[in-house]
Amino acid sequence: MIPLTVGIGTITNEFLGVTETGLDLTSSVGFSTGDFLQIESEIVRITNIVSNELTLLRGVLGTKPTTHQINAAIKIVKPVPT
Repeated sequence: MIPLTVGIGTITNEFLGVTETGLDLTSSVGFSTGDFLQIESEIVRITNIVSNELTLLRGVLGTKPTTHQINAAIKIVKPVPT
């Protein structure tokens, strides 16, 4: 699958460790449960949203969970079958 960016983006405002599944955002507007996100080289899927905290399934679509520093770019992506 080839992920393609679909427009909404933000940055991380906290360090995200390899095993962490919760990601706090300043605003979760524009994000939905089931969305795929690209954070640097990792693809994640949103499994739940409560207020501005996303719960993530890490390392999907053949990517591996990795650490992400503060201010890492986050983009919503739409995987396209190849």
